Order: sequence, then C-alpha cells, then structure tokens
Amino acid sequence: MKSELLQTNIILENERVLLLPFENERNIELKEIIFDDEIWKYMGMYVRTENDFENYIKSTLKQKADGICYPFLIIDKATNKVAGSTRYGYLNHASQKCEIGAGPGTEKHFKELV
Repeated sequence: MKSELLQTNIILENERVLLLPFENERNIELKEIIFDDEIWKYMGMYVRTENDFENYIKSTLKQKADGICYPFLIIDKATNKVAGSTRYGYLNHASQKCEIGAGPGTEKHFKELV
C-alpha cells in the first residue's frame, strides 16, 4: 500500500533553494550538470552518457512509482537553475522513516527545509 506522501505534490523552499517534485518538466535541465563525475564519486554509479541520463530519469521515476522514494529537483533560487536532485529515500511506511539526501552546495539549505 502506497503512502499518501507519494500522492502529494510536495514543494519546499527557503530563501536559497526550491525543491520541486522530480516529475517536473525541468528535470531535463539536469543534463547541464549531471555528467560531472565529481557528483557521483560516492554514489556507486556514474551518469556519463545520454543513455545513462535517460536510465537515471526512468529509474528515479520508477522508484517513486514503486513507493521506494520521493525525489525532488533542487533549484538554486539565486540563478533559477537546476542545481541537482535529492530525495526522501528508502521510505519505510510501517515505521514512518526515511533517509534524506542532499546535493553538493545545498545541503545546509535543504536540511533546513526538512
């Protein structure tokens, strides 16, 4: 059974960042930053090709559909550019717990929102 959280259109923001649901059409803007290996060095995977990018988008959306996570796009409000993505991950509906991830340079501001 899927949580109500997954059916909710969550938008979070403070003075520095805006978090939009990952399904937003702006997810294509991740292409501007996603091919940087520095982003992935601690993740156990890399996005290096167009095919990798498409698989990343599809996989992230499928994980949400499967109730595993609630992904967000991170928008830098100073530039209005996509600065990365993050998610409420490994949703445990029974215990109402999850993991929280944040992208480089936005961790402090993201954590203030959650």
